[in-house]
Amino acid sequence: AVDALLKSIKPSAYTGNLSANEGALDEIYHFIPKNIGAVGISDQRKMTKAQQDLFNYGNEAGSSIELYSSIWGATQASIHRSFIEDRQDSSKATSLKKLGNALVEVSLSLGSMEIIPTAIQRQHRDLVSAYRAVGEKTEALSFARSDDETLTAIEEYNKAADGFLNAYLAVSNVFTLNSVSFTENDPGSVFLYNASRSL
Repeated sequence: AVDALLKSIKPSAYTGNLSANEGALDEIYHFIPKNIGAVGISDQRKMTKAQQDLFNYGNEAGSSIELYSSIWGATQASIHRSFIEDRQDSSKATSLKKLGNALVEVSLSLGSMEIIPTAIQRQHRDLVSAYRAVGEKTEALSFARSDDETLTAIEEYNKAADGFLNAYLAVSNVFTLNSVSFTENDPGSVFLYNASRSL
């Protein structure tokens, strides 16, 4: 029953095999899709003003996402798994609720950004909303106790996860369309795309 529940907690866009790939849980729950995004200019000296503005935006937004990852990235999957395996354990529910709160905090951090280039304003708003939604649904899952409550919460969570992946990809695509990229040391590198990865 636990395996079935764990396999159901995933965005429908994710096609990985959870039973065959333990790393898939990390990929689902990190909410920092590894290497999704742009191939283009990463040398600021060669950028136009519009590209520079997007580059600066990517690094500021990426910093908020990297901060979240540095705190929660290594434990996200295990927090979800531990809660599903023992939903009656209040400490595990609390951990999951804190994880949800942390995702909402990313939304608040992104939402407080003051300079959003025109080319990415809509995608930015959607990403802010997506982080908030997936955080709220993670928190809601922490209150589930019965199988029925859990399955209902998981369904709502999966919808939010679908929206999150779409929003994240939309931001990444703006960088791609404007030929803006980042070096691996730039915070904006969280938006880089690896074409060999299947989502």
